[in-house]
Amino acid sequence: MDLRQVPAHVRKIKEIDISRDARVRILGKILSKAGDSFVIEDDTGNIPVFSSSEIVSRLYDGQIARVYAQVMPDEAGCVNLRAELVLDATGLDINLYKLAEKMWIEANS
Repeated sequence: MDLRQVPAHVRKIKEIDISRDARVRILGKILSKAGDSFVIEDDTGNIPVFSSSEIVSRLYDGQIARVYAQVMPDEAGCVNLRAELVLDATGLDINLYKLAEKMWIEANS
């Protein structure tokens, strides 16, 4: 039995591509929530994320979260995400995170 999964690639919201991404992980701020979905935003845009109403009920507007999700197109071909895991990242220093991310990209270019 093979239990491996397709990796969840780190992406900015505007970098998500239905043709190449099956699973992604994004970091952003919760903008709004309703029922079994929420909208998350990073510095490149925002995207709807579907999950269970139980998970969504634990989130709050303005919360920083890391989301591991499956990439799913809707009927119009737009990108939606189906959350597999939502981690609270409240307390994360976003500016320090962005600096570390920038240094990582520069070191690996």
